[in-house]
Amino acid sequence: MFVLKLKHWQVFIPMVLAFFVMNVTIESNPQLSGMLTLVGLLIWFSWLFLTGNSLYHLLPTRIEVNHTLYIINSFLWIAVYAIIMIISDGQGMTFEGWIALPFFYVAFAFLHSFTFPAKMLVSIEKNKKATFGEYFGTFLLFCFIPIGIWLIQPRINKIVNNEVKEEPVN
Repeated sequence: MFVLKLKHWQVFIPMVLAFFVMNVTIESNPQLSGMLTLVGLLIWFSWLFLTGNSLYHLLPTRIEVNHTLYIINSFLWIAVYAIIMIISDGQGMTFEGWIALPFFYVAFAFLHSFTFPAKMLVSIEKNKKATFGEYFGTFLLFCFIPIGIWLIQPRINKIVNNEVKEEPVN
């Protein structure tokens, strides 16, 4: 839940650093370049995963969503990406024919890792299960990380601050 309490600049700085690490290429050592890409990617999407997971726990109990599918999809696409980067020495791979069909699900899993936190954020704000049309703009903000962080994180901070005020004082 600590991710929800961070200010936008505290999230932005590691994201920009991860972006630079992700795009470092060492010509003489493609394995190291691939590892740097993977480390940057993990830093990049850890905020996304932790945000979606933490927002799920703030969701009102009457709103039902499939949290398990989100966790599976998040780890699935990262694992598939890591495996492809390791097998191909960071060059990527092309799949054709029937072998490409499972990768359509991986593409869905990738997009689901963006839509879930957006849906959680808007559902908490509206206090009802959000429709795709309601959270599409927030989904786009999550897609355009790190720029979207400047608009998303203050909304998350507002939710967390309201949650803290509603808790009983002992």
